[in-house]
Amino acid sequence: MRVRHAVILLGGKGTRFLPATKAVAKELFPVGNTPALMFHLKECLDSGIKEVTIVLSKQKKDVKKFFKHDKELEKWLEKCGKENLLDSWREIVDNIKFNFVYQSKKWNGTGGAVYVTKKYTKGEPFIVFFGDDVCISKDGDLPATKELIDLHEKTGKYILGALKVNDELVDRYGIVVPGKALDDKTVEVKGFVEKPQKGTQPSNLASLARYVVLPEIYERILKVQPYGNGELGLPEAIKSRCEDNLVLAREFSAKYWDLGNKLEFVKCNIAMALENPETSEGLKEYLKEFNK
Repeated sequence: MRVRHAVILLGGKGTRFLPATKAVAKELFPVGNTPALMFHLKECLDSGIKEVTIVLSKQKKDVKKFFKHDKELEKWLEKCGKENLLDSWREIVDNIKFNFVYQSKKWNGTGGAVYVTKKYTKGEPFIVFFGDDVCISKDGDLPATKELIDLHEKTGKYILGALKVNDELVDRYGIVVPGKALDDKTVEVKGFVEKPQKGTQPSNLASLARYVVLPEIYERILKVQPYGNGELGLPEAIKSRCEDNLVLAREFSAKYWDLGNKLEFVKCNIAMALENPETSEGLKEYLKEFNK
């Protein structure tokens, strides 16, 4: 079946970015002049996604507001001849259907966050995004989502987005227990170990950012053993299908940024500014002076 639906998880409280997140959801923090969330949405649009369900915590009302047309602002921009400043935003909100659902107190964790989307995905496979995990493709490359969807549509299996990480970072991620390699970017998944101690990892292939899941995932979520804090984990639900040879991991080509990490957030902004013709030369000069 085709994958036409995405679920984006924005239920976190953003505590690492307090007090700023008291005023605005971290997913709306600017990367360059683009809210981080828009990278997800552009990736969806470029991958053929027609409908997106966003899972929110109740304090993130500004996220819903972001999707509403502001007639006064748009009228003023038109009067000033600057209506093109909203073109990228309009392209997204006018071409994707959006649903918003709040994270339930009963269904906690990433598995619980996915579970509350059941009525929207209509019994079809869908792709799950974690809100902090931004993937930016180079011109001419497939978006990460499109790579994973294409593989799912060939195989009918769960597809984990994956990247190789160095030994120092393995304790941050779920690390794949690899099986047979199908090509230089795709392996069968025999299991995965959540945040293993350095030196004990089964591989250096980290499962992160994107997950194509089958509609049965909702039943699987209810069957997993909750973590010690009572949360239901989406990775645990997917892991339950590894023994049936139904899970693949695909290394995607896009550049990955963990925008929930303060240093990575700064690095991403610098990288984007260096690619922007309006800011690149000035920033290069500043960095040269700063380095002195």
